[in-house]
Amino acid sequence: INEIKKTGKYGEKPIFTKEDIQNFETMLNFKFPEDYKNIVSTLEPEIANFYFLKPFRHPVKPQYIIFAEWTEDQFAFNEKDHSIITILENDDTGKSWKQFSEWMQYVWEMSNKPINPE
Repeated sequence: INEIKKTGKYGEKPIFTKEDIQNFETMLNFKFPEDYKNIVSTLEPEIANFYFLKPFRHPVKPQYIIFAEWTEDQFAFNEKDHSIITILENDDTGKSWKQFSEWMQYVWEMSNKPINPE
């Protein structure tokens, strides 16, 4: 969060309230990682074509809880170990991360790379 705040590229209004997150956890029977809860209940990072979503279970692979999308990629928590996977359509063979903080750092760094460095 501090790294994001230093850039000034964020909205002051959180994505979800703590109550929203508690409701999601109850509805999905899934406990979200503290890093995730801290980010989405504190601020909204400004990332082009990126959105945190109201979490839901993947319709074909319910062990995955979709929580964000970036262009055509969806990102999901694996219910078994809280790792994060990339899903394109129903294919879950994309990049993965062991922790939310690693994923957030990757997304933040990728979003701040110049599109055309020339």
